[in-house]
Amino acid sequence: MIKTKYSLLLIYLIFASCTKKANQPFDWVNPSDNLQMLGEGKLSRFSADIYNFAFTIEGDTIFFHTTDRGDGKAGVAISTRTKSGWTQPKPAPFETENYDEGHVSMSPDGKHLIFTSDRTDDLKGEPKPADEFFVVSQSSGWTNAKRLTSTPKMSEKRGTLASDGTFYYWAYQRGSGMYFFKSQIDNNLHMAEPQDADKMLFENYKGENNPFIHPNKNYMLFAVYGKDDGYGKEDIYISKRKDDSWTRPKNLGNLINTNGNDTSPFVSPDGKYLFFVSDRLTSKSDTLENRNIYVIKTSHIKVFNQT
Repeated sequence: MIKTKYSLLLIYLIFASCTKKANQPFDWVNPSDNLQMLGEGKLSRFSADIYNFAFTIEGDTIFFHTTDRGDGKAGVAISTRTKSGWTQPKPAPFETENYDEGHVSMSPDGKHLIFTSDRTDDLKGEPKPADEFFVVSQSSGWTNAKRLTSTPKMSEKRGTLASDGTFYYWAYQRGSGMYFFKSQIDNNLHMAEPQDADKMLFENYKGENNPFIHPNKNYMLFAVYGKDDGYGKEDIYISKRKDDSWTRPKNLGNLINTNGNDTSPFVSPDGKYLFFVSDRLTSKSDTLENRNIYVIKTSHIKVFNQT
């Protein structure tokens, strides 16, 4: 009888262990040591470009800013992960027909998605002259967008939110250039007046964009265009938090960066994987500079693991 009880207990523990492992976020990532294109044919498509993306905290749903959201129109698409792979993309629930949506990022707890749009508040009339921030919640099914900002002269772009509500983002003003800002978003989803953060990372250089911050602000990844120590157009850099300031940014190296555009970094919640957008050529015969999503183990990135 005792032996039978132990046998049943062992079976239960094995089953529970397997079930837990199967439900781990991002466990669908191929553990290969090589750089991989993500969701070829469904997410990464040679007929469409991807500019940025955001995962739910479970890793089983992705929102991505693309030139084809699944219906031939540009905007934000959504796809979910099933046993057979990623589903065909379709317009995200907060998408509109007459306005432009894009530049997505997820809160660290996975409850809110921030995006930009040139929509009006009543979804009527002409688009606004600049992109502004909006937020939707998981509890609403990613609908009922709430406005975060109103900046008619400055087009706001992708941002990144830390667990304490610190929000870094980049913006663009026609005729003036790119800017990097720091703000604060409270629990009621109100965004404070932004502060200029242009000199926070590079003292004498302007152009940081598409940032990703560790939830506890241990480090920040971001893209920069045309730096002298870069490998091409846009390169991804890392800066680490030291005391109350940021270390001088370091290039992630040629395993990540190419002579093209490498941008929009994101690290999985467990810290194991770096996802990013790149228009790298995939073979010697490839001549189409198409922006797709790639993933690689962070353990293979030397600069990432330096203290």
